[in-house]
Amino acid sequence: MSEPILPSEEYLRALQSWPFAAWRDLPAAMAAGWYRGRGRADEVHDGLWLFVTGGWEGNESILCSAMRSVAWYILGWRALILPGGVCICAVSDEAQMRLARVYEYITTQLKTVG
Repeated sequence: MSEPILPSEEYLRALQSWPFAAWRDLPAAMAAGWYRGRGRADEVHDGLWLFVTGGWEGNESILCSAMRSVAWYILGWRALILPGGVCICAVSDEAQMRLARVYEYITTQLKTVG
């Protein structure tokens, strides 16, 4: 199997310049260019997006470009970033509540680790 083509500079620039008012649409735009052969980009519940880079530089470039956008100023407050290239984003209020429960579960479990 051949290596996938990296995202174009034009696509990455479009993510970086994503408009503030359209922040809810940013995850779908990210998913459109995501290489799923080495990662994951899915709306797992209404408005709750899961991104896993799979270590592929193209997916990491997409995530980094999105994080440089002004839209990320809102989305970043509604996201959970984990080691290993995992990002969970909430674009609806229901999704934000789900994400808050995930965050609470993780932080509660960490308290028991010592």
